[in-house]
Amino acid sequence: WYRAMDEHIIKILKMLKRKNKNKNLKILDAGCGTGGFTKKIEEFGQIYAVDINKTALNFSRNKKLKNLINASVTSLPFPNNYFDVVLSLDVIYHKDIHDDQVALTEMHRVLKQKGNLILRVPAFEILRGDHDIIVQTRHRYTSEELKNKMNKAGFFIKKITYLNMLLSVILILKRTIQKIKKSRNP
Repeated sequence: WYRAMDEHIIKILKMLKRKNKNKNLKILDAGCGTGGFTKKIEEFGQIYAVDINKTALNFSRNKKLKNLINASVTSLPFPNNYFDVVLSLDVIYHKDIHDDQVALTEMHRVLKQKGNLILRVPAFEILRGDHDIIVQTRHRYTSEELKNKMNKAGFFIKKITYLNMLLSVILILKRTIQKIKKSRNP
């Protein structure tokens, strides 16, 4: 799942770099966690990475990543119009992000006028399961809800889509079975 998602985003970054005449991109990884994906995208330009979790940032430092900043995506410590690309992968849905609208507005503020936001969030409350408890999911989104939030933050949406929908059918079945089992064994 994550490998396929990473490959999809790397393909988008390659396309954006080509579109930028192969010049290095200035990229913000907004909510970088332990820096695994940040490390994978170093080849695309100058990477800045923020995370609110100091322990996660220590893991990122161990990967020899530069430009690491302890900050929240709801208060980004960068000037307006600074980045060509802002990545936010599985961040704004988290329980510690109390206002996803503020986070999206901040991402829009630091993004250049013709910049690109690459955003990934979990979809559909019906898919909520045990994994959501572990990763502390506050909310799952529909594309329409996310589109409204992004428009309100000032974004022009080029593409919004659900990825790996085939897996969703399997996940719905799995989540339904889990809920039935829980209701029988409280």
